[in-house]
Amino acid sequence: MIRNIGLNVDTVRLSGSLKKLKEELSFIQSIGITLAEIPPAGLSFIFNGTADFQKSGKVFEILRGFDLYYTIHMPDPLNLALERSEDLSIALTVVNFAKAIKAKVVVYHCGSNLNFGSVERESEQLKILAKELGKDNIFLGIENLDHNIEWILELLKRVDFENVGLVLDVGHLFLYCKGNERLFLSQLSLGLSESVELHIHDNFGKPSVSFEKDIANKNYFAYLFGVGDLHLPLRMGAIPWSEVFRLVNDKFDGYVILEINDFNRFSEDIPSSIQILRENLRQS
Repeated sequence: MIRNIGLNVDTVRLSGSLKKLKEELSFIQSIGITLAEIPPAGLSFIFNGTADFQKSGKVFEILRGFDLYYTIHMPDPLNLALERSEDLSIALTVVNFAKAIKAKVVVYHCGSNLNFGSVERESEQLKILAKELGKDNIFLGIENLDHNIEWILELLKRVDFENVGLVLDVGHLFLYCKGNERLFLSQLSLGLSESVELHIHDNFGKPSVSFEKDIANKNYFAYLFGVGDLHLPLRMGAIPWSEVFRLVNDKFDGYVILEINDFNRFSEDIPSSIQILRENLRQS
C-alpha cells in the first residue's frame, strides 16, 4: 500500500534560497499533498561536512511552519564506497538533520558498482547511518542509479538492518534497461517488495552515453532528442505506466515521490501527474 504521495524539492532550484524553499512548500500544500522530499545540499547549511547552526536553525523554522511530512535526499555526489572522509561526515550531518525534522526516509544514491568503489566500505558505512537512524524509526533508502536491482539487493543483505531498504527510482531503472519493457518490468517486480520509497518520473529509455555530451549533458538539448534522465511528468515519456501501477499495487508498501526537476517547463503538469498517481495507486 502507498503510505503517502509527495513531491521533490530540487537542489538546483533552491540554490540556497530560503525564500524559494517557502515558495515550493507552499506550492506543495496548494496542490493538496502532504509530503515533500528535501535536499540539504540545496539549503546551504552544510559546510566542510558540518552544519552551520544559525543557517540550519532558519531551515528548521521554515520546515516546521508547514503542515507537511518530509523525506530527505542526501547530496547526489555523496559516495560512501570511496576512501574520502568528507562523505561520511556529510552523511552523518544529514542524518542529524533528518532526525531533527522527524523525516520518514533518508535517501542515499548507491555509490558502488561493478567498476567503481568498494561495496565492502560502502556497506560498513551504511551500517553506521542505519544504526543512528533506527533510533528514531527512520528508514535509510538506497537508490539505484546505473545499477541492476540484484546489485542493490546484495548491498541490502550486506548492511542487514531492518530500517534499510531500496529506493526504487523507476526512471533510472527504465534507462538502465534502455527502454526494454520486458527487462524493465522484470527488474521492477524484483525490487518492489524490498523498497521503502519509489521515485516516479518519465523518460524515453535512451541513456545519455549513447549521445554526444553537448546533447546528453544539457537539458535544453536533451529534451529535443529525448535523451537521458529527463524527469518528465507522467505519460510524457515511454515508461509503461499501466503495468508499473499494477506491480506497485501488488508488491509495494512505502512512500512515493514524484520527481520533477525543471519547474520552468513542467510546474503546470505536476498536478495532473499527482492526479494520475492518486487514481492508479491504492493508498493506505
